[in-house]
Amino acid sequence: VTVTVNAPGGSGSQSNAFTYDAPPTLVVTNQAPLSAQAGSTYVNEISPSIGSGGTAQHAPVVTATLPSGQQFTQAPTPVGWSCSLSSGGTQLTCNYSGSLPIAANSSLSIISANVAVSAQASGSLTTVVQMTNGPDGASPVSVTSTVSIAGAPSPPTPPTPPTPSTPKHVVGYWTVATDGGIFAFGQAQFYGSMGGQPLNKPIVGMAPTGDGAGYWMDATDGGIFAFGDARFYGSMGSQHLNEPVVGMAPTPDGGGYWLVASDGGMFAFGDAGFYGSMGGQPLDSPIVGMAATPDGGGYWLVAADGGVFSFGDALFYGSMGGKPLNEPIVGIAPTGDGQGYWMDASDGGIFAFGDALFFGSMGGKHLNKAMVGMSSTPDGGGYWTDASDGGIFTFGDATFFGSMGDKPLNAPMVGMATYAQ
Repeated sequence: VTVTVNAPGGSGSQSNAFTYDAPPTLVVTNQAPLSAQAGSTYVNEISPSIGSGGTAQHAPVVTATLPSGQQFTQAPTPVGWSCSLSSGGTQLTCNYSGSLPIAANSSLSIISANVAVSAQASGSLTTVVQMTNGPDGASPVSVTSTVSIAGAPSPPTPPTPPTPSTPKHVVGYWTVATDGGIFAFGQAQFYGSMGGQPLNKPIVGMAPTGDGAGYWMDATDGGIFAFGDARFYGSMGSQHLNEPVVGMAPTPDGGGYWLVASDGGMFAFGDAGFYGSMGGQPLDSPIVGMAATPDGGGYWLVAADGGVFSFGDALFYGSMGGKPLNEPIVGIAPTGDGQGYWMDASDGGIFAFGDALFFGSMGGKHLNKAMVGMSSTPDGGGYWTDASDGGIFTFGDATFFGSMGDKPLNAPMVGMATYAQ
């Protein structure tokens, strides 16, 4: 902007002109759905730009603050922005990291963030988004968006535990390969697979329905594939993920499921409640698996270094975090009452915590291929560990129903699930 000033002089008047930079005009909009289901996840899109004012010489900052009852699942990674989450996951801060200066009338990259709604949320929840650029003297701008929480369900009634006279027993199991191939043993039935069909990303795990008449498979891109009486409740397939999905767990009634990513991000679908995550928080090692509590009111996450993170009604009973391991941890399985858990390492080592008892392991023994996961018996009296070549190893009261060990596989195994009656 150029300004001319006329002032009287000794023999008349004089004219002086000087130039200053007008502050930039900040513009921000926020787009969110008008309504969302309690316990679900939705996408919040923030669109920042520099308006018709001056040039932005310094980096603008965008903050988004969620009300109680909502939480960002993980920090997004849009082009030209560096984003981080507060410790509680309710505030997102994005600092512009692109080229400077920013000319007037410039649109900046959209910031898309996944928001998890608490299973107990209700009413109307308002998000506040603010854009600032103090060093350039720009006036801050803020916008709000309100999401109406529809059909907030009552807390699920914990399932009645089996009576001592009719205990559940595992009568079979399934194993799953990275190409989506399914192999059924014992009384476990084959309901279909993705074997021989094109996949965008490899399969990383599976979970059975409550009655064992179906199962889900999950892929590293968050894709979900349902078979038998397993219903599709949603997925992260085709949506942006900061890190790949590494595992899943079903709710007790089979009405939903959780997905977990290697950065600790959690994604809840169906009647699965969101109880917190490690998304956006520093981890010493990546997350490799998860397990849900018997009533579905919480879950544990386990990292490759043996670290355990508990959420909801899941209690912390100990971990291998900070302790020396011969090989990384690959999975976790809970006891029947949820008052303990086992972890297994890729060399077959087993680590027991809480009321989980040690029934043996393959640690220190020769394995043709590395372990990839484990599963426990309903009474907590034993467990299975499974290897990438399809080998199955039983301990305690876990029964051997067969395996793919020493048989040709098109792709390596990545997990297993049990069928109990």
